[in-house]
Amino acid sequence: MHRFHDGLMPRIYSLFQRSSDVHNYNTRYSSNQNYFISGVHSNVGKKLISYKAPVVWREVNAKYKNLLFHQFKKLCNNWPSHY
Repeated sequence: MHRFHDGLMPRIYSLFQRSSDVHNYNTRYSSNQNYFISGVHSNVGKKLISYKAPVVWREVNAKYKNLLFHQFKKLCNNWPSHY
């Protein structure tokens, strides 16, 4: 998700849409560089990358989202893995 956020992924991986692109008004959610979380109707849908990645990205502190990838990766090694 961090590589997608930095524009380092090929266009084929354009599964995610910034929440600021979904509506025209500014919210805390969109100003924290989050992505739109699509609605799911089943537990299978909650396991899809198009749902799970924005949910996990939402939990990342906004000040860490703009770090370089190797710095971000170091932080992820200490991240609690409950997903």
